[in-house]
Amino acid sequence: MNRENFCRDWQFCPGGETAVPVTLPHDATLREQRTPAAPGGAGSAYFPGGCYEYRKTFPAPAHWKNRGVSLFFEGVYPTAEVFLNGVRVGGCAYGYRGFTVPLDGLMYGKTNELMVLVDHTGQPDSRWYAGAGIYRPVWLLEGGADRILHDGIRVTTLSVRPARIRAETAHTG
Repeated sequence: MNRENFCRDWQFCPGGETAVPVTLPHDATLREQRTPAAPGGAGSAYFPGGCYEYRKTFPAPAHWKNRGVSLFFEGVYPTAEVFLNGVRVGGCAYGYRGFTVPLDGLMYGKTNELMVLVDHTGQPDSRWYAGAGIYRPVWLLEGGADRILHDGIRVTTLSVRPARIRAETAHTG
């Protein structure tokens, strides 16, 4: 499987304002104005929260076809929805874990548009400053069509004595 850094050439659109270029990781909260009325108070460093949009356009070479292309987001806080060419392809409702999004709707040989919507309006949401946005790196994964998804592995302890576990996987193919 090939893993390519996908952190450059993003556009950040804070709350309907003009887009600005960013390189990930990025903390969207720092564009907000602090206010004593922020719902999180001192725990959120007096930042009010908001909704943020990230966009990236990129070509999909023909050799990616039937190769199982996906994105791995190491962290988006607090919630994320991911769209490819206007179609929702995934997301994550918990900002402290990585997640994988398959890019099955790619237009090969053409430019594609990725959009990530980040919702940080549910304050207070933390006991300390958490930031918001795509705060960890993003990776493009290109490999075989049959694979175990990064966020699709779950191990559950069934008992300690005797030691027993249950392992479950999510996979494609």
